[in-house]
Parts: sequence; C-alpha cells; structure tokens
Amino acid sequence: DHTKEIGLSVLAPSLMYNENEINNLSILCDNSHDGFSINAGAIIANREGVNHSASLIANAHDDNINLGITWNSSPEHFFEGSLYANAHFDYTDEEDLRITIESDSSQAIINHSAWDLTPFKAIITPQQTAIHNFFFEKDSTQYLKIDGNIANTTTDTLQVELRNIDLSYLLSLVQLKGIDFGGNINGHIKAA
Repeated sequence: DHTKEIGLSVLAPSLMYNENEINNLSILCDNSHDGFSINAGAIIANREGVNHSASLIANAHDDNINLGITWNSSPEHFFEGSLYANAHFDYTDEEDLRITIESDSSQAIINHSAWDLTPFKAIITPQQTAIHNFFFEKDSTQYLKIDGNIANTTTDTLQVELRNIDLSYLLSLVQLKGIDFGGNINGHIKAA
C-alpha cells in the first residue's frame, strides 16, 4: 500500500552555519522497505579551514534501530572512525521502557593512532544503566575500560579503569583552547 509511504530528500551543495561552511549536505529518508531509514552526510569546514566529514545510516524496524556512523577530519590532527550498533526497545516486567544497545567492534584513528573498540552492551532503564565490556584501547598500551551498573542503590557500582591515557589525546578531542598540559592518566574509578 503506497499511501503510507513517505520519502524526503534534502540536498544542499553549500550553506553557512555559525561561521562554518557545510558542503555536500544530503539527508535521505524513506519508509518504503517495511521500516524507516535515514541516510545523511556532510562535509563541514570550520573557520580555521579544518574539514570534517560525517555520515549516518540508520534503519528502524520491529523495535530495533541499526545505526552506523562514520567520521574523519583534517590531516593535521587526523581523526577517523566508525561505529556500528543496534538498539532494541522493549519493556521490563514492570512495564518500564528498556533500551539494549549492542555495538560491533570498530576502530578509530585519533591523532594518527589506531584505537580499537571491542563489542560492548549497554542496557538502559529508568532505574539503572548497565554497561558491559566497554573496552577502548590503543596497542594494549593505553585503554579505557568501563563495566558495571549505575542505579539508585548503593549495591550497584560502575568500574572505570584508565591505563596510560595520554592527556594530549583528550585535549585534542575536546579542543579546549588556552589549556596546555600533558602526561598520562592511570587509575581506577568506582562510582556507586
């Protein structure tokens, strides 16, 4: 039945937003394949002349959203990566919404260094957020590891482990101007 189909195509060769030039913007949406899909992408040039490109592919069907995100940026501080995940929506026995997110393994390039993300799982309900096996590492020499639960009870804990994380990576990600310090972070954080 074609009366329930929707399609949207937005193509813009160039536009300006907050002193950033957005080129080759495309947004394509439709529900013609027994679900809803979005495909979007753009290249953003900021006022410093740094180009960033990103794309998004999402398909929603039967209480699931399959998501793929890719990005890359300029050669000076080279960032590139992809993330693919599935989100499943259902209800707990108490009839609260539960979102279960499962990721595929993926890789990101941060300042010319390869970082690997292992598959992980997150479960989100109004009462708690559980993260299982989140592990983001560079050559087994630097990593961020997250595992556990955040909830309204004192028995649930979230464990975060940092090993040899270079602060210059963090500062380059958040692009804080006027802050210049370095070193490596090691430690354990336990949130209850």
